[in-house]
Amino acid sequence: MSGDYQIRSFDGVLAHALMPTNLLRDLDKNPDNVAIEALAASGDCFEMIASSLDQIARNLRYDDPNHTQLEHLIRTLLYLQRHHKIIKKFPRR
Repeated sequence: MSGDYQIRSFDGVLAHALMPTNLLRDLDKNPDNVAIEALAASGDCFEMIASSLDQIARNLRYDDPNHTQLEHLIRTLLYLQRHHKIIKKFPRR
């Protein structure tokens, strides 16, 4: 028996009850992590995220407060891209 627990709440939609629930620690086992590792190793991680956020911001009205927040995040990520790099904390197990 595993010590892993999941808390689920049923919202009345049967399909939702059958969907798997991921725990935070399960994110490390995600197969998408290979692509994320490659993106981080490429040195373009912050710029790629900023570009994705820019696409989202373009779909918002300019006076939308979320647009302003996204623009701030984009500027922050581009600053990080220019002045910092990602270094792996510990080797993958």
